Amino acid sequence: MTMNQSKLKTSGKEDGSRRYPKGTFPDYDKAYQNGGKGSSVLNDSKRSGDIKNFGSMSGESGLQGTIYELEGIPGYDFYKRGGAQFKALIPSAKENLRDAHKDFKIWGKEEVKKGNALAPPEIWPSNLLAQRLKLEAKLDIRRRELDKAEGKLTKLEDPQESDHAQNMLRYGPMLRNEGGGGSTYDPPLQAMDGQTVSHENGLPYINEEASPYHLMPVFFYKKMAQKWIDENGLNRNDLVKRARRWEQEQEEKTGDRVRITASKFENMMKRKDGYTDDNILPGIPNWPQSKDWPQWPKEAQKIDEIEFEENEA
Repeated sequence: MTMNQSKLKTSGKEDGSRRYPKGTFPDYDKAYQNGGKGSSVLNDSKRSGDIKNFGSMSGESGLQGTIYELEGIPGYDFYKRGGAQFKALIPSAKENLRDAHKDFKIWGKEEVKKGNALAPPEIWPSNLLAQRLKLEAKLDIRRRELDKAEGKLTKLEDPQESDHAQNMLRYGPMLRNEGGGGSTYDPPLQAMDGQTVSHENGLPYINEEASPYHLMPVFFYKKMAQKWIDENGLNRNDLVKRARRWEQEQEEKTGDRVRITASKFENMMKRKDGYTDDNILPGIPNWPQSKDWPQWPKEAQKIDEIEFEENEA
């Protein structure tokens, strides 16, 4: 316990990420994990669609309301709802943590008065330490919620965001990577099929709430997508074969010789009407729609379900 307490920190990270490596303080680990799972801001399944409820993550007003409840209205540590005034969640969490430190100081002075110590101890007793760690975890979760809400609001205000939404999985999981990841010397992978890719302990994962594959490690995503591509005949070899079969079918129907490249065949499949721009080649099968995209594989873990080994300093 003494060695662990030397690793205690008086302040956390502004983005709410873990202040202690896993395994350093089990009480912190448990509180941080449970707080993240129970958060209506961090988890879609916990969220209410009512913007009056804390945790709304859709629309500018909903996001701004969530931010106010977390940090208070500008210049103050409170927010208002229905004419009433409430202490914001982050200032409240900070105050509770300060109170825990005050309790420790009071306890130390009492130990001296009782003759149990010559000076106030620097080592926290187990009950007060557990309380401190739980409060630290709660504050960190609140900061993590704020970081996420502010990030979404910034994206919402970005004029490019609409383009991003349109391009995300436009034609399904086709393994179109963007922004590196091709070789050892490339920068880290930034996007996959229009979905933002983030990294946890060096492991890339899909970080896109609007995507059905949100939080899926790219490792699982690639296996899932490749299987879907092969099953639907969307790889280059199959598209060439399908284009040749289609040419033959058209010749048998019309008696005219038709030639089409695999790329043009693919582009025609992606058109809902199945026609080329000059409207002369009907009959191309439609591209698989979103309802036909692969479901989340049973074996695929979410990034926050994967246990990483802590690197020793």
